[in-house]
Amino acid sequence: MFWLIGAVLILFVIWKLYNEEENPLDRLPGPKSWPIVGSAFSFLGPPYDDLFARMLGFPKLYGYRSVEKIFNRRILHVYNVEDIEIILAHSRNITKNKPYDFLKPWLGAGLLISTGNKWHRRRKILTPTFHFNILRNFSKVFEEKSRNLVRKLKNLPDGNVDVLSVIGDFTLNTICETAMGTQLDRDKSTSAVQYKDTIKKIGKQVISRLTKFWLHSDLLFYQTSMGKEFTRNLVIAHSFADNVISERKKKRTDQEDVSLVENIDDTARESSKRRLALLDLLIEAENNGEIDELP
Repeated sequence: MFWLIGAVLILFVIWKLYNEEENPLDRLPGPKSWPIVGSAFSFLGPPYDDLFARMLGFPKLYGYRSVEKIFNRRILHVYNVEDIEIILAHSRNITKNKPYDFLKPWLGAGLLISTGNKWHRRRKILTPTFHFNILRNFSKVFEEKSRNLVRKLKNLPDGNVDVLSVIGDFTLNTICETAMGTQLDRDKSTSAVQYKDTIKKIGKQVISRLTKFWLHSDLLFYQTSMGKEFTRNLVIAHSFADNVISERKKKRTDQEDVSLVENIDDTARESSKRRLALLDLLIEAENNGEIDELP
């Protein structure tokens, strides 16, 4: 009986794949696509960290617009500035694709992943974050971290260097300081070091899962060793972030309880004493009942 149900399901899937509507993206060039599976098998060979180099070679092979088909899903690659500008400037088609679902357990349904009214509402809440004076404060952090990065690169030994690892560290340091007010490069505590290492592991696991289509199902993924390790890493990452939020709330003085949005200019003038982070605005939004800590 079960084999009959399984056979019917397989036939139904094959029928759906063969009878899908014509898609205009199929007219674009791209890697060879086989019936039903598309280019899925091309992901089985090279390791996931070779994907970037592979995609950099697409313009020479297929031009500045190409498509990869994985089963019934199409992945559009664009490489020219005009196409990228259209995509990034579009405020309506903001629904993220399936791979972003892999980030939800880590990042929640925040501004990066949410869509529709939820996205527009949260984007409006965060608009004050992009005030000129706040961005000017951030630019100081960017400059400091960039100078540190240059010094780090100059002091590296001769020979081949894993630049991605070095730049990744400084990028994470910059994001954490501007977003959470946490200086990971100066914090040598066990929790900070563990957090940095965990974030790197999560990033690799998400990319690795993306290249293995049989792990796209949550039901299968979380039964694997990678899925179980991913769950353990999430506990560490979320615990560190929760502690940062709690500490940031405790440090808010009576003077800082005045509306941050209405006193951005004053905050910028006082930036030498205490820099404003994105987290400060989020805490104020929470106090105003506009958001909560839940994803």
